[in-house]
Amino acid sequence: MPMFLVDYQQGERCFSLQLEAEDWEDAEDKLMALQGGAEVVGRLVMEGDCEGAASIGGGGRC
Repeated sequence: MPMFLVDYQQGERCFSLQLEAEDWEDAEDKLMALQGGAEVVGRLVMEGDCEGAASIGGGGRC
C-alpha cells in the first residue's frame, strides 16, 4: 500500500509522519479519523516483512 507524508506543527516545531493509504483521498480520510480518536499504543522497534509472523494477542496483524 502506498505511503503518504503528513506534516504537522507542535508549538514552534514541524514534524512529519508516514500514513499508509490506498490513495490521496484515503490518506485524507485516515488523517481525519486520527484527529478524532487516535492514541499511542506502543513504540516501533523493528520494521520488516511479517508474513507468517504471529502478532501480540494473536490477532493476525503485525
